[in-house]
Amino acid sequence: MENSFKKRIPLKDEFEVLKSYIELEKLRFPEGSLQYEIVFDDALDAENTFVPPMIFQALVENAIKHGFKKTVGGTLKINVEKKGTTIACEVEDNGKGRQIFMQSKSDTDKKRIS
Repeated sequence: MENSFKKRIPLKDEFEVLKSYIELEKLRFPEGSLQYEIVFDDALDAENTFVPPMIFQALVENAIKHGFKKTVGGTLKINVEKKGTTIACEVEDNGKGRQIFMQSKSDTDKKRIS
């Protein structure tokens, strides 16, 4: 929460918080059933690259909450790389996927506006 008051934090700090978040989420699943891997591009200087706090957490939370919903776990892979002057972050999960999720929703759920 301390980082949320700052405009930018080092990428290294952001991912330390993210790892803690994932470890907490792992407690909701049977032991060992939620695995994750974070891969950093060697071109990134994680201590001197600054990002808004909790920007990656939303992506990971979405993957865990929706990708692994009603399952016993899965695998989460987070790739962070430098592309020119930007940072690209890709979050992959082996959950059931959006297409299957939408097919499994009832007609009532499909009409609901959030």
